[in-house]
Amino acid sequence: MNNILIISQDGNLTCFAKSIAIGERQKTGLIGDKLYEALNKANITLENLIEKIGNSYREQLQRVYSNQEVPKKKLLEKLIRFFDVDNNYFGEKELRNVLITDGGIVVAKYPTNKDTEEKKMDIDKIILDSYRHNQPIIINLCAK
Repeated sequence: MNNILIISQDGNLTCFAKSIAIGERQKTGLIGDKLYEALNKANITLENLIEKIGNSYREQLQRVYSNQEVPKKKLLEKLIRFFDVDNNYFGEKELRNVLITDGGIVVAKYPTNKDTEEKKMDIDKIILDSYRHNQPIIINLCAK
């Protein structure tokens, strides 16, 4: 598939992705919220965590902390080990009110599952029309 140029809902991210999908959120709150709790309990800052886990995770941890990305399996395992928490502490459950890229980056959030599904249908039409007309695929999720 062609790359899709995506501009996030808040306008803070512009990226290329292979796909965009309705995503899943966590059962006990967003992982960023759980990470915030874990940092407070451990009495350390996000910067301290980045130093301990590794600077190569800086950007991903910042996006996870701000609820913009679901962590990849390797980072999730590092967080579970670092905080010595149960494997389900950062567990996921199906709440389909976000749009994510194939890289797991949250690019839009909606109040209900129905709103998200409607937006995804609109995006699918844009992708299909662009593809049929051999045009670049651009998805601008910024509120207008």
